Amino acid sequence: MERKSPPWENRAVWCFFFLTVYLSFYLTFTHRGSEALLIALLLVHIGNYFAFRGSVNAKRFVPLCALHLLSIYLSGKNTLEILAAVDRWKQVF
Repeated sequence: MERKSPPWENRAVWCFFFLTVYLSFYLTFTHRGSEALLIALLLVHIGNYFAFRGSVNAKRFVPLCALHLLSIYLSGKNTLEILAAVDRWKQVF
């Protein structure tokens, strides 16, 4: 029999996920995302999954985490170009 999780658990896991996404993009743009950041994010996502595995649908959570890690890797690789483009955009206004 599957355990019925309280409704707050489902909200908590998605809040943790989106907080992780927000902080990771902030750290990527300020510290140029390194392999250590990617490993730390992978561990955070695994920890979030195991902490809330009763209320998380793995078929939705795992692809979102993989997409998040891929986007952090790509944006970290191109951080200088992204920040230069934003700086040029700000100078126009």
